[in-house]
Amino acid sequence: ATLRGMNRLFNLNLSLEELCQIGIKIGTDIPFCIYSKTAICKGKGEIIELLNKPPSAWVIIAKPDVGISSPDVFKSLTLESDYRVHTAACLSALKSGDYEALCQSLSNRLETVSHKMYPEITKLKENMLNSGADGALMSGSGPTVYALAKNERQAKHIYNAVNGCCNAVQLVRLLG
Repeated sequence: ATLRGMNRLFNLNLSLEELCQIGIKIGTDIPFCIYSKTAICKGKGEIIELLNKPPSAWVIIAKPDVGISSPDVFKSLTLESDYRVHTAACLSALKSGDYEALCQSLSNRLETVSHKMYPEITKLKENMLNSGADGALMSGSGPTVYALAKNERQAKHIYNAVNGCCNAVQLVRLLG
């Protein structure tokens, strides 16, 4: 937002691609944030492929009261492990707008590593799923976990179920 704002404020007229070239020097997530759209990022985050919007749904975002060292999580990651990611299935679900398939395709290779280091993440995710989430997944290297719900009543139930165990819980609407 800062890069986009400075571009506008100072009339720099930089393209999104040019802003991404600046942003990647700051952090690998910055190019994704510059586009502010559904996308898959490759390379170090600088290769952006825009995707279809996700189907309409509710998202419950919760952060347990733990701090995570991303470098420690990445150091513990072994790419040879059996944990599989479902990127192709997720891309297909987004392309077709299939909510159920999207929920089934949620995957994050870092989740198993962070779960071992921080059992609170596992408990939070299980709480969300047991409370009726259609899908739930840790975001990035954690500790934040998000859950998907098709309707508002279901989403509010999940929100209430996790609100007591986390200081930071948000309920937002995905506009597909």
